Amino acid sequence: MKMRNCVLLIILATMLLLSSACVHHDSFKYETEDAVFLVENGLIEVVARRNLYGLDIYLEAEVEPEDVDTQTPLKVIVPYEKGTVIAIAEGRNGFKKGETIARIAGDFTSPADLGIVTESVLKNTEFVSQSSAPVNGVYVQDTWVQPEGAGFFIIGARNVLDEPIAGFDLVVGFDNSTIEITAVTSLKPGLTEIQSDITDTNANGKLELALAYERNSELTIGATPVNLYKVFYNVKTGITYANSEISFDSSEFTWLDSSQSWLPIKETVDATSGFITVGDPVLLGDFDLNDTVNVQDLPLFAEHYREIYDVGTDPENPLSFFDIGPATRFYGNDWAEIFSKANKDGNIDIVDLVVLAQNYYFSRPANHTTFVKNINELNAAIDGDADLIVLGANITGSPSVIERIVDVNLNGYTLTGDLSVNIPAGISGNMTIFDGTIEGSFNFTGPDVTLFNYATIIP
Repeated sequence: MKMRNCVLLIILATMLLLSSACVHHDSFKYETEDAVFLVENGLIEVVARRNLYGLDIYLEAEVEPEDVDTQTPLKVIVPYEKGTVIAIAEGRNGFKKGETIARIAGDFTSPADLGIVTESVLKNTEFVSQSSAPVNGVYVQDTWVQPEGAGFFIIGARNVLDEPIAGFDLVVGFDNSTIEITAVTSLKPGLTEIQSDITDTNANGKLELALAYERNSELTIGATPVNLYKVFYNVKTGITYANSEISFDSSEFTWLDSSQSWLPIKETVDATSGFITVGDPVLLGDFDLNDTVNVQDLPLFAEHYREIYDVGTDPENPLSFFDIGPATRFYGNDWAEIFSKANKDGNIDIVDLVVLAQNYYFSRPANHTTFVKNINELNAAIDGDADLIVLGANITGSPSVIERIVDVNLNGYTLTGDLSVNIPAGISGNMTIFDGTIEGSFNFTGPDVTLFNYATIIP
C-alpha cells in the first residue's frame, strides 16, 4: 500500500544550547559549544564552532549596533539585564564551522570576564507537496477548508485491476481531533452497501465502506478517474491550522473469475492518502505587511527581542505577532520553500530571528495556493504559471480564457459559468479537466493539445 508521508509538524527543529561553561579559555580566547571568541587589539572576533543558522550572544558589556560588523543584515543588538544581547542569523546557507560570524568593536581585553552565554539554532526541513491529480489505485483527493469550516473530500479510483469490479471494502482513517464526518454519499451505488455508523466513525477515527454490484452491472475503473464517495466533514472548534491526513487502513477490491466458475477474487490495490489543509498560509517575518520579508521588518522585530508572554493564557497578546518560531513549511506548490505556519512558544528570541532569516527576501506568492475558492482567485491562477489548479469551493462566474496548458481539477465542485480554452497552434502537450461539474458552456481550441475531459457539462 502506498501512502504519502504526512508533513512533519515541526519542520524547523531547534536546539538551544546554553553554554556558559567554557571549553577552553585564556586571556585572549574564550569558547562555548557554539563559538570561539578571540580578542585582538580590543576587538572580539566570533567564529562558529559548528554549523549554525543563528547565534544569540549575551555579554556583560555595553555594545552599540554600529559596533557589530557582520556579513548578514539580520542582526539584533539590544540592552539586556547587565549587558547586551547580540542575535545574528543567516539565510538558507547558515554559518559554517570555522566561519567568522561577527566582529565586535570595543576596548575588550579578556573575553572570559564578560560572562558570555550563547544559544544556537539548528534546523532540519522536510515536506511533501500539497494537492495532486488523481493517481492509480484508490485515493483521497487533497482539499482545502477555512478554520472551523465545512467541506467534503472525494474518494476516487483509477486503473484498478484489469477486470470489472464486483465490489470493494475500504477502511478510511482520519484524525478525529481535527475533523468530524457528518455524512457520506455514494457516487457509484451498488446493489448492497454498508457504511459504518457516523457516531462510531467519529469516535474511532475510522470510516468503513463496503459495496457490491449486481451481476452484469459491475463497475469498470480504467484510465478515467471514477469518484466513489463524497465524504462531508466539519473542522472542529479551535482548529485554525492543520494538514490533516486521510489514509487507508484497508483497500480491497473484488472481481469475478470467469475461468473458475465466477469465483470471487479479492485483491488489495494501491492506496494513496490525501490531506485536508485548514487555514491560509502566512508569510512569517513580514511584520510591516508589505508582502515581502526584508530589512524593513527587522527594526519592528528587534523592538520586542527577548520579550515573553504566556501562549496558553494570553494567546492574543500583541507579542504573538512576532512569535514566529519554531515554524513549518506547511504548504506546497508556490509556498513550498516558505515557512508559513508558526508553532508559537511564547518567546521572542533567536528561533524567531532564524525563521525571519529563512524567509528573507521571499515575497508572498501571487498565486497563494493551488486551491482557488472564488472567481478572482481562479482568474489569478489562470494568469499565473501553476501546472495544476484545484477548486476548493463551488465558484460562480465565467473565468478568463485559458491560453496555456494547465490541468484543472474541479475536485468534485461546480463551476457555474462558461469555461473557454484557446491554446495557440505550436503549443503541444496534454491537458486534463478532472471530475466535477461545469454549469455553462465549455469551449476548447488547441490544435496541438490532447484534451482529457472528465467533467460533467450542463449547458
